[in-house]
Amino acid sequence: MDKSEIEQNILTGLVISILLGTLYFLYDKTQSVDLNEQNEVTNLLSGVKEIDSRWDMEAQRARIDLSSQEMLFVRADAGDKALRDITRFAGLTSSKALRQGLPELRSAIQLKSGLFQRFIAENRSNKEALQELARLVPTLNTPQKGRNPSPAADPALVRVDEVATQYFLHGGEAERRELQAALAQLGSALPEGGERAGMEAALRGLLQHVPIEMELFTRLEGQNTGLRLINLTLSFNREMDEIFQEKERYRIYLVYYATALLVLLIYFAARLKTANQSLEHRVEERTRELSDAL
Repeated sequence: MDKSEIEQNILTGLVISILLGTLYFLYDKTQSVDLNEQNEVTNLLSGVKEIDSRWDMEAQRARIDLSSQEMLFVRADAGDKALRDITRFAGLTSSKALRQGLPELRSAIQLKSGLFQRFIAENRSNKEALQELARLVPTLNTPQKGRNPSPAADPALVRVDEVATQYFLHGGEAERRELQAALAQLGSALPEGGERAGMEAALRGLLQHVPIEMELFTRLEGQNTGLRLINLTLSFNREMDEIFQEKERYRIYLVYYATALLVLLIYFAARLKTANQSLEHRVEERTRELSDAL
């Protein structure tokens, strides 16, 4: 085998290697997406979205429902598991949209979870104060053995009960001034005792904690966690659509490339067959010539 044949064989092997490498590259690009990751992301975002929606619903219900004994539809610390899942998945995902969006979402959920827990605590405290007032008003307004209610007690007690409820529901400055005036009137309208002290403590608690609850409620309403979830979901779905479109495009490339290789293989096979037939004819002619010469 001379040098030219060696170079030709090396060149042929190199071309075949390039063709096969290109074929493998196109085939690898057409491999399907990991649907397990996609499903896990979808479940994670759906779960966080449900928790966020229930937080909003519970906050609205807590503001208008004067009962403090009903169980919450969602635990106040329900965001903790979602935070752990988000933190875990942010370090594992291969999605660029998730790597960028999950840390921001985690911060927003963490903030809203803390606000919601504080809001629920303040709300329950204020409702317990209202329930204490509802319990004490009939007691102070009912004559008991060894004690007669003050003649001025009835209007003051009615006013305290009504104003306290309105102040809890609206938290306005007008209701606050009325509640402060009612608290001052209690001191002159009712005799000293455990009941009056309990009522005054409940009213002072409302004056202190209702503004805090209202501020927390306003901050909860201002949290755009739902919008972040929607944007992140749309970004992830858009990214997945682009991946699917890219893989479909590479499938088309693979079909055309494989077809071209097949045509090229058929062409070289035909040329090889022609070369073999030509070689056979030359061998036959050479054999015939030698026979004739002998």
